[in-house]
Amino acid sequence: MILMIHWIIKLATETLQGKQKQKVSLIKKISKSFSSVSEPVLGEKLKRVSANFNEVSSHGRDFGFREILVEGSSKRGTSPGEREIVTLVKPSIFIGRDDDKEELIKRVLSCRDHLHLSVIPVLGVGGIGKTMLAKLLMYEERITSNFEMILWASLSSKSDLRSILEEIIKSGMGLNSVKLTMEESITVVRRMLVSKRYFLVLDDVWMEDSLVWNTLKDILDIGSQGSAIVATTRSYRAASYVGTETRYKLNRLSDDDCWSVFKYYAFVEGDDSEDTAVVETGKSIAKKCSGVPLAAEIVGSFLSRERDVNEWHRVERKFGEILVQKLDRTAAITAMRLCYDEMASHLKACLSFLPLFPKDHTVYKDELENLWMAQGLLGMDDRNEEPEDAGDRFFGEILSRSLFRNAFLVVGAGIANEKLHDMAYDFLTSVTGEEFATNVNCGTVLGLSASDKLRHIGFYDGNLAVKAFPKGLLNANKARTFMFLQQVGSIMKSFLDDLISNFKCLRALSLMGSEFDELPSSIGSLTHLRYLSLFSNFNIKVLPNSLCKLINLQILDLRHCEQLKALPKDIGNLVNLRHLYLTSQMTALPEQSLRRLTSFCVLKLTDCGFLTSLTEGIGCLTCLTRLAIARCPKLASLPRGMQSLTSLKVLAITDCERLDLREGECLQGLKGLMILDLGKLPKLLRLPLALQAAALSLRHLMLGECKGLTALPEWLQQFTSLEKLYLYNCTNISVLPEGFCHLSNLKYLDVRGCQRLSRRCMKDEGEDWSLISHIPVIAIGGNWIQMNQSHGNNACLIGRTLLLCIAGFHVLFCCIIASCVTHLLPALQC
Repeated sequence: MILMIHWIIKLATETLQGKQKQKVSLIKKISKSFSSVSEPVLGEKLKRVSANFNEVSSHGRDFGFREILVEGSSKRGTSPGEREIVTLVKPSIFIGRDDDKEELIKRVLSCRDHLHLSVIPVLGVGGIGKTMLAKLLMYEERITSNFEMILWASLSSKSDLRSILEEIIKSGMGLNSVKLTMEESITVVRRMLVSKRYFLVLDDVWMEDSLVWNTLKDILDIGSQGSAIVATTRSYRAASYVGTETRYKLNRLSDDDCWSVFKYYAFVEGDDSEDTAVVETGKSIAKKCSGVPLAAEIVGSFLSRERDVNEWHRVERKFGEILVQKLDRTAAITAMRLCYDEMASHLKACLSFLPLFPKDHTVYKDELENLWMAQGLLGMDDRNEEPEDAGDRFFGEILSRSLFRNAFLVVGAGIANEKLHDMAYDFLTSVTGEEFATNVNCGTVLGLSASDKLRHIGFYDGNLAVKAFPKGLLNANKARTFMFLQQVGSIMKSFLDDLISNFKCLRALSLMGSEFDELPSSIGSLTHLRYLSLFSNFNIKVLPNSLCKLINLQILDLRHCEQLKALPKDIGNLVNLRHLYLTSQMTALPEQSLRRLTSFCVLKLTDCGFLTSLTEGIGCLTCLTRLAIARCPKLASLPRGMQSLTSLKVLAITDCERLDLREGECLQGLKGLMILDLGKLPKLLRLPLALQAAALSLRHLMLGECKGLTALPEWLQQFTSLEKLYLYNCTNISVLPEGFCHLSNLKYLDVRGCQRLSRRCMKDEGEDWSLISHIPVIAIGGNWIQMNQSHGNNACLIGRTLLLCIAGFHVLFCCIIASCVTHLLPALQC
């Protein structure tokens, strides 16, 4: 998980206060404030925090943020200086739910005259569409215009008061994680909501403890008149506990509506009429979905690649057999079981890692694929392809099964993060068995003995500066994976020593979010290790040379190790190293070591503040396929040796203020380049002529905040393979080249923050509309002005479509910070 909170505060304090050594996260700051000051003083401190966030928001990309297009983002308020976030809601939720939407809007708005907090329970079976309907309400103009704050809290298995309050705080403050005491959480929530008319969705409520609910309701009943809560739940008992208004029961879809959902996912538009037998079988399958849209979506997605009517008949029979056996409580789980049983073994193995993360936890694509690679899962289907390509393909296949919700995509970086549907989480947990354990902490294993069958451990605990390694885990010494699931801060050396000495079979060790000065030299004894992450260790300065004994190591993640002085001197011994993600104080990469890394294919350089040279030795990395350089302010040029990187497919260079690409000789040999992302390069005055070497290969071009660019070159029309073009905040580009209409393969165009160009591209009116009218999907200024679904199944799900296309690269930070503190915490400024 990307530790966004710590990172934001670090950047804010460095820029605004000049404290280069600041290491305190936002949550630590708030916690300290709560424990040491009275409420009035607290308000002043939080007011200063709010002011810092105002400054962060106003500087925008000065902090490395990029404008993004995402699917499934929660709607929160906007304020001046805040990045625009475009959200798409799954089209399936519109099918058969118009009356439900209107009735719920009517009920919510009728609460305006209520003196006390109104709670409307929405009751329905799993997969019926409660969550999607609630999301639709959040984006409804009649709702957003009548409430000052729009909040979302996904509760899932959370039933204790503190966890619920933390979810509300995360939504209100736009944070990824919160660690506060109960008293602190109560105070923050009350100050956040006081005298505000707010609308809150409590999604997937399971609490059946009246004491917890009554306490929560008392805390929340501080908003102004007309505040309302919609609580979605599968439990009649929970609905009766939480409701102050008549519960709304969400009924099953009609057979016709369920068929419409199934058809949307199973067929490309217009394809459903080609084979009558397939259509009739599809209608029969849709009927077996019992009016549950999630079931129809899952089975429809599963069959979308298949047109053999005999195969459809077989799936129909099997679906019916599982339903008759009544193995599952709902049609959605039955559909999941059907699709899981039909999956190839390699996809089942990959899916089994999803429950390793806690329920409702954000899962990042690169993190998941690194785990797969470490366990040797990316060559299981015997295709002749690189592990990275297999990982992209596997992830795309899993994503297409409709098991995820809340998919985000940063278009310029290819970052994706997902949340597994809670029902999918429950199902996968039931089939993974004893080999996986998540939310393990020092308390849960205290006095217990973990099974010797345990192979993969997700550790979720804090305050490890004063905690020893839990003895109850020592029996699981055959574990293949050990990973921290949250920011743990300082950690005792003895904890690391016990971890390393007892788990000699580890393939993956992720210590992300932990801080220690010294990595034990015993790390070299983990001879099976393939993936090591020290992500966001702000203390470590030197790595032991014994790390270079890890001859099987494939992935080394050193991002945000900002005090790191150098790589170990024998780093060249890691002959199987494929990925290096690096933040350091080095001025140049170690040239001689680079020449020995013959398997090296992914290099990501982030926040290397002293880096001035990549060295000519980079040209020896002939297997390099993906190169990312972000926020390296002293890097002025790229070495000519890059011409030799003929295997390079993805190149992203962002926020390098001194970098001059005008000559562009380093790009001349990049004949296989498929994705190019150039962002915030003030010295980029024109696209380098040398880029024409990639005219036949380039598929995606992203240009962001390159304000020196005044025009796109006329020779761009030679890029006959170009499929997607993104122009963000290139304010001086005012017109498209005449030859733009010859880009016949261009399927997606997104122009934002380019006011003059946007005016010229308006549909049917702009001077340049004739140059782009052939493009199936066009977004101008954050609005979809053209969308032709016939160019691909689920084309309307732009987030998903883009993810499948550019999931191969995910280098920058997932910068989804949905709202500014000024909008959410004005009560703190009293």
